Amino acid sequence: MKAALASVLAAGVASACCIGPVAFVLLGAGAFGASLAALEPYRPVLLMATALLLAAMVGCGGSTS
Repeated sequence: MKAALASVLAAGVASACCIGPVAFVLLGAGAFGASLAALEPYRPVLLMATALLLAAMVGCGGSTS
């Protein structure tokens, strides 16, 4: 019985990456993104930082998947 409960719990946690975004959209959390418009002036800086971090990770032999 414990193993079955643990496996169901593990499956729920593993699928959270797929269920979470759908749940947020259904709950109307998409409007939260509109409130992030204050970060718009920093977009080029954040995009460059993202590109640099990804390049550094790939350059050091890291995996992107």
